[in-house]
Amino acid sequence: TCPISLLTRLSRWLGRSLCKGTSDFFGSPTNLLATLSQRGYRVVEYQAYFLCRHTNALCKGKKSFSQRYPFQTVAGIGLGYLGALVPNGKPFRRVKGLTIQSVSFMGAPGLFEEFVGDISRETARGTVFFVHVLLPHEPYVFDGSCRWHRPPFDDALLAQVEAYERQVQCVDTLLGRFVERLKQEGVYQSAVVVVTGDHGPRPLAKWQVERPDAINGMVARVPLLIKAPGLRPGVSTVDYQHIDFKPTLLDVLGLPPEPGLPGVSALAAARPLRPKMFWWQGKRYVASEPTGRGPWMLLGAEGGGG
Repeated sequence: TCPISLLTRLSRWLGRSLCKGTSDFFGSPTNLLATLSQRGYRVVEYQAYFLCRHTNALCKGKKSFSQRYPFQTVAGIGLGYLGALVPNGKPFRRVKGLTIQSVSFMGAPGLFEEFVGDISRETARGTVFFVHVLLPHEPYVFDGSCRWHRPPFDDALLAQVEAYERQVQCVDTLLGRFVERLKQEGVYQSAVVVVTGDHGPRPLAKWQVERPDAINGMVARVPLLIKAPGLRPGVSTVDYQHIDFKPTLLDVLGLPPEPGLPGVSALAAARPLRPKMFWWQGKRYVASEPTGRGPWMLLGAEGGGG
């Protein structure tokens, strides 16, 4: 895949790959949304940051957002690229704070509200809503009611912590409205709801980087919440990894697994023995491969994506 560069930002803007490998996942016939579409579901995709690129899904995301708000989109891409040119390090944090792509985040709560408004008793059954928003990801620009404000400078750690907590409250607000909508439409009991992410909270002070092979314990705690009919409330302690997501969702939906599919459902009785990408050691997680990119960007053994 391409490094984060102007080329990849143009790829997202145009909706097609300008460098080898960036769209392989989205075009794959075994992609999760493609699989669900093949199994008879109507798939609707909401993208508040990346472009919709699933040809089999109805797009309610960045393409339409870019058309409605071209200034915000262009500014978000331009400021983000300008910020990437500023060197890392504490002396440059305030400079980067002036060029951060916070403008491109402005539409995230609105897109989520659009998703909530699309849920109805008549259309919910047989529909998969895939919603991707980078919240509570930085920049921290929303308060608890999801009103936008200027992000704090990176080197103002206390202000960063407070802004992060407010943005987490914004996410709670959005999820609360979503659950209330399900109940209002009378589909809460029958709905399958999954909330997940790609990693847990990262250190807010980025210049305070530990040794390259160390990873903060909270980063490794990836959020995964599943609510489904017949699933008893509780906290699971099984060895769950990202590769298990697809078989877990197929299992929850009562769909047969794909032959040869890697990973195993988190609800399966038998658990595999497999290597860890990182492990607990001396009050910290340690990556199996040195990264050189900080404690939250983990590279695979073949030098692949983080």
